[in-house]
Amino acid sequence: MAFKEILFRVEDGPEGGYAACAIGYPIATTAATWQELKDRARESVAAYFDPAEKPKLINLHFVRDEVVAVGPGPEGVAAQEGGLGPGELPVRPAIIPGPAAGS
Repeated sequence: MAFKEILFRVEDGPEGGYAACAIGYPIATTAATWQELKDRARESVAAYFDPAEKPKLINLHFVRDEVVAVGPGPEGVAAQEGGLGPGELPVRPAIIPGPAAGS
């Protein structure tokens, strides 16, 4: 029986464009444009799943993290974070949980 949706975490690609990874499945793809990413996600999902098991929807969740200092400014944050240079802000990865149990 097919499930309803598969979730992809999408980020800016390391060399431009986009990079996407399915949460909970070994499916990943890259693309230069958003439309190309949608097409490649469809192709990747179709290739991975048997037709009867293929999800009905693909959720492309775009993630862009940016950490902004609130306190004493970037230099103060650098001292607290252990050695970042002036003007550098720490970057923390986002954590997206996998599919809920029973999904």
